Amino acid sequence: MALNKNQHGFTFIELSVVMAILSILSAIAFVYFNDLFARGRDSAAVSDAISLITVVNNHFLDKKSVNYQTSTPDGTGIGVQDVDGNPISPVFTFSPGVRIQFDGIDNISPGDQDTMGKFFAYIYHYQGTPEPDDIAGYGVFRRGVLVFIEEATGTHTHILY
Repeated sequence: MALNKNQHGFTFIELSVVMAILSILSAIAFVYFNDLFARGRDSAAVSDAISLITVVNNHFLDKKSVNYQTSTPDGTGIGVQDVDGNPISPVFTFSPGVRIQFDGIDNISPGDQDTMGKFFAYIYHYQGTPEPDDIAGYGVFRRGVLVFIEEATGTHTHILY
């Protein structure tokens, strides 16, 4: 079948150039959206940290006995035992992917005046923004929130990393 001179098609070079341009644009879009999703996951960790501060402060005010370092088997809920080891319902449930790493062993709310409660933890999303330097010293290399709550002074501190 002979082609008519008026019929034109795309050459291989033209198609190759278009494919190269589309590849470059899709690579740029992938990097941008991946960063966007990671920052959204960071926001979920910050939101959970702020909500957890409220929950822990309320337990301190109510003098509830909670061992915050105990967790559900899947790791999504914390505070499933009181300080005597008796099971209680989880005092807080995290968003999917949000993790907590406790610092020290004093993450309790015993509710008696002699041993006031403390809460000290690092909260992050395991797929959040990678942190090039482990500023917090926790080895997770993810941006997150360091939370410190002390019942004796009634204060809380949270530091964004």
